[in-house]
Amino acid sequence: TRFVVQQHTERTTPLMEDKPDFKYLGQLVSTFDGGDLKQVLHRSVDILCGGQSGGDDQVGANSTSVHHELSQCCNKAFKYAVGNDIEAKEVLGMLVEAQLSEEAQKAFISVLEGRRSEIKNSLVEAASAIFPSTLKDFDWSLKRVLASNKLAEINESVVILDLKVKKSDGSLTSTILELDALSLDKLLSKCMAANKVIRNLTHGE
Repeated sequence: TRFVVQQHTERTTPLMEDKPDFKYLGQLVSTFDGGDLKQVLHRSVDILCGGQSGGDDQVGANSTSVHHELSQCCNKAFKYAVGNDIEAKEVLGMLVEAQLSEEAQKAFISVLEGRRSEIKNSLVEAASAIFPSTLKDFDWSLKRVLASNKLAEINESVVILDLKVKKSDGSLTSTILELDALSLDKLLSKCMAANKVIRNLTHGE
């Protein structure tokens, strides 16, 4: 079986998050005092890692709508910082630029660094859930194509990849890919980029 390698539209995965609006985060944070903010930050991480949001009795004097909006904004900020492997010093610079108070900056960085590993694990699990099938083994061979039924002479090398893929139900399937030099380069580039993201998330490199 011959599969044609096609270009797909790039999309952001849970591992590589878009930058949130830190200035808007600063505006929301200004409505909370230091104690309330740290509670919201921890609850935001709890929700991100699969927990449930707290009740209205934990919101204090702040409105439920603002509390929810701040929690969502903090959630995006945590995913952005961890998903893109941004160090605390760089995140702190963004918070300063967004004009968060010194107390709010300390609270955010404290929760971020204290629970970074939990957030990493959550993002990795979310990414794995998108693609439940995993590559278990592969084999390859090289053949020389000299002609086809359309062209009298081609004279190019083609790599044949035999991919053994394990599905979520435990069954194994075999997928055959025939790649010319350009398609092989594209595949390797995507694999290297994906490997770099996963390595950063799992090892913090």
